[in-house]
Amino acid sequence: VRKGDWKAVKYKVLKESSRTLELYNLKEDIGEENNVAEEYPDIVREMEEILKTARTPSKVFTFNQSTYLNPDGQ
Repeated sequence: VRKGDWKAVKYKVLKESSRTLELYNLKEDIGEENNVAEEYPDIVREMEEILKTARTPSKVFTFNQSTYLNPDGQ
């Protein structure tokens, strides 16, 4: 998610849904080398809420954690 100078990402959430959000200030760190999530908890909370609510259902992108971990439905 991008908002202003901020970029929030969560990697490998299908394998581990409890992954923490990484936060980068692109104005200061264009290479995304310094995760500043611990320094900006208010921005992290805001970005987490955006990640939870700003989705569009899709018939094409139907993946979730259970289909990723159990592709045969077992």
